[in-house]
Amino acid sequence: MAKCDLLIVIDQGKDTFRVGETVSGRVQVSVDSDCRCNGLSIERLWATHGRGNRTSGGKEEQVLFQGEWRAGEQHSYPFSFAIPPGPVTYHGHYLNVDFYLRAQADIPWAFDPKAERELVVLPPEDPGALAVPSPEPTEGFDQVLQTVNAFGGNLVLIFGGVFFLVGLGVLIPGALLVGSKGTIGLPPLLFGVVFSLVGGFIGYMAIRNRLAEKKLGPVLLKAEPVRLGPGESVALSLRFTPRARANLNRITATLQGKEVVVSGSGTNRTTHTHTLHTETRELHSGGDLFPGEEQDLAETLSLPADAPFSFSAPSNQLVWSLTAHIDVAGWPDWSQSVPLVVTPYRASSASLGG
Repeated sequence: MAKCDLLIVIDQGKDTFRVGETVSGRVQVSVDSDCRCNGLSIERLWATHGRGNRTSGGKEEQVLFQGEWRAGEQHSYPFSFAIPPGPVTYHGHYLNVDFYLRAQADIPWAFDPKAERELVVLPPEDPGALAVPSPEPTEGFDQVLQTVNAFGGNLVLIFGGVFFLVGLGVLIPGALLVGSKGTIGLPPLLFGVVFSLVGGFIGYMAIRNRLAEKKLGPVLLKAEPVRLGPGESVALSLRFTPRARANLNRITATLQGKEVVVSGSGTNRTTHTHTLHTETRELHSGGDLFPGEEQDLAETLSLPADAPFSFSAPSNQLVWSLTAHIDVAGWPDWSQSVPLVVTPYRASSASLGG
């Protein structure tokens, strides 16, 4: 049984705050038995819950008291926290993000009493009045995207090659066993087939754009801004000059937002995806393209006025992207995505070159 009880009282008499505001209050302690408190603390944090593995962050702690308490005493200890720049409260399909105040007293040789108060955190009413969080999440974004574009495909290709070789290394002995031992060789044969197919698919996806550019030439995709707020627009431009004749089915641009959460780990790891918004625009209706004919395409897409803000934490993400897709008849397609950051703060741009 606890030797004292805790209660969190908020001075403002409310549980809803905006980014940049301050929440203040008191931790009230009702002492039932004489005891020593090694530390009465309160922390402000956010935590996820829903379909994905739980995670938390943004913790800030204050130690309010250390010392002796006597039975029958009533104490009140003040605290104050600034509401951080993000994230904000979010209740979605697979993902939920909430803010909490959590108080705890460390009582030796006894149950540690705790108290919790949930807060609702909203975006600032005037984002321009607040400083942009540091470090700037999109700082060096162009360089990051160019690096991913230059080296990401190679890494995926290597990964796919490893899968393919492992599968092939098991497939051949499995086939020989089936020929000589019958069904004994089926498990390694099936394992080898699956790994080889997966490896081949990964490898193909890694080099697909390179194959497409054999006909299309280097493709430059640009999105501006990549950092924007709900209801704002992102301008996309797509430019390439074909090296060889190509027949297009069509070219599209897709703006998409989705929740991506992971539950479990290891062999029990499962990824769950829920699409929040999808809008596709046609940039080119298709037809023959000839060598040397520059294609300069542009489109503007807008976020919904109630678009939720981007969020990223282990096993829990809310992501936005703008994807351009060139559908080439009888030839590998070209496809590339630009990640977008939906936020109350300022904008910047990014481009991807083939």
